[in-house]
Amino acid sequence: MERNFSLSIYPGRIYPWDEHQQTHDRGYSYFKNTWERIFNRPNRPPQYSAMGFFRQDYVIQIENDGVIAAQSMATHYDLDRLIIPDHPFFECWQGEPLAQMKSEGLRQVLSLEYTSVAREFSPRMIDAHLYKTIMDCSVKLMRSLDLDGVFGHPRRVTKTTDLVEEIGFKKAGSQKDKYGVSVDLTYAVASELTRYNDLPSMRLSDEIWNTRIDFTKRSERMGVAA
Repeated sequence: MERNFSLSIYPGRIYPWDEHQQTHDRGYSYFKNTWERIFNRPNRPPQYSAMGFFRQDYVIQIENDGVIAAQSMATHYDLDRLIIPDHPFFECWQGEPLAQMKSEGLRQVLSLEYTSVAREFSPRMIDAHLYKTIMDCSVKLMRSLDLDGVFGHPRRVTKTTDLVEEIGFKKAGSQKDKYGVSVDLTYAVASELTRYNDLPSMRLSDEIWNTRIDFTKRSERMGVAA
């Protein structure tokens, strides 16, 4: 497969004047097709919600010649403030998992949600492991925002809990989310995070990060909160 990877970062919500309309539309279509198939299971009321995309502060997206190869959702949380009730992602983190994060000094954190890699870009198809690549880019985003750490549900790729623990994530228990899906709750302190010992994946991460298109910065310049 010919590789021409690129990285874009943009907000889930969109405004009529935004130049990232096409990137956003491709991203939402990919997200909808991926997660609607997973959440809307037979003999179960539909559980998929478009707000899982639109409420995000950051959509981190790797493309190969306009085809989405990997995507992750991220939102900036202040753990000292009341968590907005309609953020279903955070429901699992109430109680002990939240206390565990705060006990390690985490206050300003980046969530990593709904990460997925398209099947045609699996490690068997290309020389890089795109889950590792997009996770490394997500950590780079967290560091660029000068946050205390990251937390999330590392799902949709086989053995993802093992993959995130490899770079310094800790497990804060397991819960069933509102969709009935069992998820591991993992988090990491910024100072304890390392990089993957995977040269092709990290080289790709560095390459696309250095040439990334960050539409959230454009929004900030226009006075729109990213």
